Amino acid sequence: MKYKVIGWTEYENEEIEAMDYRISASEAVIDDIREHGYLFSGMHHQDCSRCAPVLNNGKKLLFGQRGFGGIMAKAHGKDSRMSYAEYAFTWHFTKDEKDSPYVLPEDERVFEGKVDKSLVEENLSECYEYEATRELFDKAVNQGKIDFIYDPVYRFMDIGDTIVLKCEGQEATFEISDLDRYKIFTEDEQVILVMGSPLDPEAEKEADKLYAEKPETIIMELKRIK
Repeated sequence: MKYKVIGWTEYENEEIEAMDYRISASEAVIDDIREHGYLFSGMHHQDCSRCAPVLNNGKKLLFGQRGFGGIMAKAHGKDSRMSYAEYAFTWHFTKDEKDSPYVLPEDERVFEGKVDKSLVEENLSECYEYEATRELFDKAVNQGKIDFIYDPVYRFMDIGDTIVLKCEGQEATFEISDLDRYKIFTEDEQVILVMGSPLDPEAEKEADKLYAEKPETIIMELKRIK
């Protein structure tokens, strides 16, 4: 999806509809934070008048405090198991705003009411290509499902996009009807992650290493259109 952030608003602004969570939309928020140098917490996201992102579909994208903390952490180059915590809850109080460490969206980028319709785009869908193995190609054709290790080239891939699978001279085109992206851990690995704690430095180190080394997997459901 060709998502991008067109402005920011208040979390509780009822004049702007909230969209369903989309991982590609969160990637657009990360890019906007990086581009503008923003720095604020999940508490700001929920309680300040200018800390909820508005996308070019005309809708706002909302997170929990921990979820937004993870978005801000990634925007600032931190993607460890617990990096979200650094940005989730912190709220800095100061008598002098110039002393604040936070950087919030500028006045000209804030929607106090409705979205400027001239900034809204109708068709945001994209078409992707993927060189599939025979096993994955047949699974997509016969079961309407596919999964593969994430590559950043697919960071904006989303529901409603089109994907063309290629395999040994064959092609099949699908609409993506469902998509998720996450790290898949075995039951034993989940125990390691849960046991990782500052109270046990060695266990925490093992959990952080496991999380950092585990790749993300894209999981899709597909509807064949060609």
